[in-house]
Amino acid sequence: MLAEAAGAQLAVIDVGLDSEPLGEPSARRVRRGSGVLGSEDVLTASEVAAAIALGRSLADEYVDAGADLLVPCIIGVGASTPAATLVAAVLGDEPAAMTGRGSGIDDNAWMRKCAAVRDGLRRARSRPADPAGILSAAGGVDIAVVTGLVLQAANRRTPVLLDGVAVLAGALVASEVSYAGTDWWWAPQLGDDPAELKAAEALHLTAPTARLRLRLGDGAGALAVLPLFQSMLRLAARTHSQ
Repeated sequence: MLAEAAGAQLAVIDVGLDSEPLGEPSARRVRRGSGVLGSEDVLTASEVAAAIALGRSLADEYVDAGADLLVPCIIGVGASTPAATLVAAVLGDEPAAMTGRGSGIDDNAWMRKCAAVRDGLRRARSRPADPAGILSAAGGVDIAVVTGLVLQAANRRTPVLLDGVAVLAGALVASEVSYAGTDWWWAPQLGDDPAELKAAEALHLTAPTARLRLRLGDGAGALAVLPLFQSMLRLAARTHSQ
């Protein structure tokens, strides 16, 4: 609905669901599901490389097809947990400071989430301090794909709207590869997840177009703000033509 209202094309890609492939099986699925955060590596080194390569190829595909703006979305229950772990690993913060309430979990669920972030962070910090190692220890297929996508979008000089804690976590990891990419990334709105706010601050994306405080992520905030961007561009074009 939001994509249609904004005039945006929508693509749904199964890169690692823990289920049978959606639609026709394709080489785009990196693996089925991810490992258990904190108990094992969530991805192997080769799977991280494949996921990042997939993200790069998707950016190329969309830009070559004429896209002038990309809005990556991560749709997955529990994605804020590995996202918080990644942000904490990159920024050196503690688990409790990075762990939000997500969909509105109670205190007991929040403590379990903190424990999962703590265990994942312990594993991530035991690895070499490189983006691929962090993604292998505590990321996930979806976040690794976004990491590759935003990197390649910057290489192709194509702006990206970053919405949601998981997408911002992927961009934060990508900034460890090339901080120049931040010139092409924008936060259209910010929620209230602590890891989301910390990642945005680290990326200097602290002046969003709107403060909708949406917990949805999944690109909903970006698509809600997109018509405003379009109106601003039309107004600027008309002003310059006069």
